Amino acid sequence: MGEKATFHIRHQVLPIYLAETLQLLSDPTASSRPEDLLKRASEAGLSLGKLESAKGAISDTLNIGRHLGLVIGDCLTAYGQAMLELWQRKDTIFHEAIHYRFYSLRLLPEARFSWTYATVCELLWRSGSSMVERKKLASEITVQAKQAFGLGVSLSSDTITGVLNWLEPLKPPVIADEGGKTVFTRRTFCPPELFLLAVDYVYTLEKTNYGSNVLLDQRRRE
Repeated sequence: MGEKATFHIRHQVLPIYLAETLQLLSDPTASSRPEDLLKRASEAGLSLGKLESAKGAISDTLNIGRHLGLVIGDCLTAYGQAMLELWQRKDTIFHEAIHYRFYSLRLLPEARFSWTYATVCELLWRSGSSMVERKKLASEITVQAKQAFGLGVSLSSDTITGVLNWLEPLKPPVIADEGGKTVFTRRTFCPPELFLLAVDYVYTLEKTNYGSNVLLDQRRRE
């Protein structure tokens, strides 16, 4: 995988595509070949089946599923199966859990796409409620990647759109369209499930044993 692909988050991929891919691959006889997924999705009347080609969005969706640890070979991992069940039972929490997965995998050195995702989220958070300037964010991410990894990575507005695709379904919402402009707004609360995942992330980040007290100061809250 090239450096750009490692940092890049494909803008063609939508959350519904990932959920439907998990659904299709839950069949033990399923194949992960994009052509097969397109055919099965079309037969099932899914959004994936409306795509004109198996190339592009379907292949990119499979790659995201693999990067997130949801898919291996032609099968779902245990985590992927759990995410599918979450989608089927409570899709709003599915979106929160996938958002958390994208963000938290940055702890793994090889998950540079997660670093991109988390850094965009942090830049948006620091901006408060403001219009999303894709080109400006892409430029800032490129500079930070150079500083953090010593690599000449060039990312575009499409990468920012790729991140926003996963932020848009969150409830309460953080992304809105106002007069044709994309606006980010901090939310004052989140679902309790995401809060518990975030606390677990703090324990992991601080290398603290479960059961130990952790002070949720301003830095950790943000």
